[in-house]
Amino acid sequence: MKGVEYFMKLPDQLKDIVYRLLQEPTLDNFRNFLKGQTGEHNSIDFKEKWIEPTKLVKEMLAIANSGGGIIIFGVKEKEDKSFSYDGIEEIVDKAKISNDIKNYISTELKYEVYDFVYDSSEYEKLQNHKYQMMVIKDCPRFIPFMSMKESTNLKKNRIYIRRGTSCEEATSEEITDIIKRRMNAEYPDSGKTLNLDEHLEQLKTLYSKISPTNEYYQGGIGNSLLKLTEVIKAVSAGEWISEDTGVKSRDILAEQSGESRETIRRYIRLTELIPEILEMVDDKKISMRPAVELSYLPKEEQEILYDTMESEACTPSHAQAIKIRKFSAEGRLNEDVLLSIMSEEKPNQVEQWKIPKNRLEKYFPSGTTQQKMEETIIKALELYRKREKSRER
Repeated sequence: MKGVEYFMKLPDQLKDIVYRLLQEPTLDNFRNFLKGQTGEHNSIDFKEKWIEPTKLVKEMLAIANSGGGIIIFGVKEKEDKSFSYDGIEEIVDKAKISNDIKNYISTELKYEVYDFVYDSSEYEKLQNHKYQMMVIKDCPRFIPFMSMKESTNLKKNRIYIRRGTSCEEATSEEITDIIKRRMNAEYPDSGKTLNLDEHLEQLKTLYSKISPTNEYYQGGIGNSLLKLTEVIKAVSAGEWISEDTGVKSRDILAEQSGESRETIRRYIRLTELIPEILEMVDDKKISMRPAVELSYLPKEEQEILYDTMESEACTPSHAQAIKIRKFSAEGRLNEDVLLSIMSEEKPNQVEQWKIPKNRLEKYFPSGTTQQKMEETIIKALELYRKREKSRER
């Protein structure tokens, strides 16, 4: 345990006790740790007994993403904030613990398990009891940690954090903090302004961590990642060219992230959206292509557009977004124009009738195109309507 640094946020009265326990996990130091307890919080959790493996994994992921911490098995915190020290029935084999959780967590998530068996103790409550302590280390260079498998208690590729005494899914702001901490661990702040190559190297680290199949990635990079990658706009506008290779920075990013140049360009444009509309992109309420068109609107017009979308409960199609951008560029966009454009019927909103092709084929020569069939059917219907009208006279 020596030489390991922990990011745990601890009450002042516990810092020295926890530090000694982590440096030397002896029976005496563990006893002093329990005697000095003030209750559960972000970095310390108590369990009356060992819990179901996937529940344990969720706890471990949350603690690892929150700076590391400790889980004590055999101690229960009561509602009145007092503790019971009944211990666990048997010491659980470390190989079993590892086998139960190995398919859910990354090998980069480091932890250790310690056993404490008290045959006798000056602290009477611990006598003849057994306890185990799991220490989840702080590994900021590898966060965020996510479950590699789905289960009843776990969602795959979700980021969990400790929020008080519970494990919750991280918000955009919390994900931002996690990735900032990772970047700070990879590239400590030296106080100097980074050059473009250094910015690109940091972005490479960011992209290499997030899988393209990850839900957070698919949401147009996501609000939290966009906040962290403002530098993309500076180094990826396609204007900077590497002195060594002559390759544009946008192409370098495309190669590093596995995305096309056009996709990178679209991601860059999304940074121009106001947070409210960007969130709609993240939530897949607005598709990428119309979102890119809307990113060219001034912030004030985006705010009017957002209010219109909220009040009318609709979002623009790609064609409508192009029209909105055109009116904006001409200085003719206002609330009335937006309402008019948004109220237009979209192609996919036009009611359509479908007739199985095999019901029509017998009426047409082989090889007749769909367009020709439609034209013939319309003409036939027009003749039918004329005949019916003549009969009514």
